[in-house]
Amino acid sequence: MSSSPGFDFSFAGLKTAILYHLKKNTREKQEDVAASFLASGVDVLTKKSLEATRRYHLKRLVVVGGVAANSHLRERLTSDGVERGIDVLFPERAYCTDNAAMIAAAGAYHHLIQGESHPLSLAPEPSLSL
Repeated sequence: MSSSPGFDFSFAGLKTAILYHLKKNTREKQEDVAASFLASGVDVLTKKSLEATRRYHLKRLVVVGGVAANSHLRERLTSDGVERGIDVLFPERAYCTDNAAMIAAAGAYHHLIQGESHPLSLAPEPSLSL
């Protein structure tokens, strides 16, 4: 991904690919594969994020979502940002939640606003707007 153009950060399917890789290569240590995955992911996210700040002449980068809780990413983005004069900001870890949790909370809020209080009374509708 580090050589792909653009600033998309989709890691879709990567965890599944790693699972199959480990099943096929049973002699590999899971912790080594996990460490390699972490190092590669941090590298890609750091390079692409800071390149976006350069390309768009930005002096500040705000990192949010579940990935913002990762200590390796925080350290790397912060140190590389300092080298480039970019102010990299993260919320407190307690606020670094996964997007799925945010969507579930928004859905629950709207569910309660409609006066529905039973947790099983909401039928799934994936195309609802927030």
